[in-house]
Amino acid sequence: MPDQLNIARRAAQLNAILDQLEQDLGWGGLTDPQRALLRAAAGAMDDEGNFEIADVATGAAAGLPRSSFFRALKSLTRAGHIEPRGARSGRYALRTQPPATD
Repeated sequence: MPDQLNIARRAAQLNAILDQLEQDLGWGGLTDPQRALLRAAAGAMDDEGNFEIADVATGAAAGLPRSSFFRALKSLTRAGHIEPRGARSGRYALRTQPPATD
């Protein structure tokens, strides 16, 4: 059982690191589906930060219910965390700076 306790401790440490990274990116106040979509987008993006929404929907965010996925996509777009690239192309870009708050 000591090995499992060490694994649990490391998982807790990794979770704390992930939480801090998300805070640094301005994702701290987002919902779980929003953060899942952003994590999946970050994993699918190219060197310029562009990604295909289909890759995100079938990739790491595939576990989200369809309605939650598209609700998160819409709210992240409105908040400026991601932005569409072209009309109806299915291509988006992840913003590297958190949106300004007034």
